[in-house]
Amino acid sequence: MENILMNQIDYLSNFKIEPSKKRIIILQGLPGSGKSTFAKALSEQCFKNEIKNLIASADDFFMDNGEYKFDQLKIKDAHEECYQKYYHFFRKDYQLIFIDNTNLSRWERKRYIKLAQKNLEKIDFIDIIYFPCSPEVSFKRNSHNVPLEVIQNMEKRIQQDNSCETYIRNFNFGEEP
Repeated sequence: MENILMNQIDYLSNFKIEPSKKRIIILQGLPGSGKSTFAKALSEQCFKNEIKNLIASADDFFMDNGEYKFDQLKIKDAHEECYQKYYHFFRKDYQLIFIDNTNLSRWERKRYIKLAQKNLEKIDFIDIIYFPCSPEVSFKRNSHNVPLEVIQNMEKRIQQDNSCETYIRNFNFGEEP
């Protein structure tokens, strides 16, 4: 895991973004697969390289004085707040945003991709980065105490895309890839 993380950080932290362009990184994986760790590490590296960025995560909604307090009844509100952060990303001077949710199914990514399509003239690149992880390892590593059987059910919903280009093209025509 650490080598994968370092390779991704080396690759992505050295990219250049045109000052007038934005880059979107949609993270995909089970809880505990390393998405948030990756986003935080790369975000710090990007700030060092003077690339203004932000992380949009539904988890932030459930943080209360540094403690994670999940409430299933508020999950829709959490995702809406995350999306609003992403929406405002296009109107601010950030160059990079991480969408740090599980994003397991295409429908979970669809809103983000559709808004990106409306702002194509501002976008340099879109990455969908998948973090492979078995449910058992995910269960041991996830910091939100998600039960193993829930993670196993989440794994069944994973829909990977071969490339974001294919994904965007399919959504341009309103089709589910």
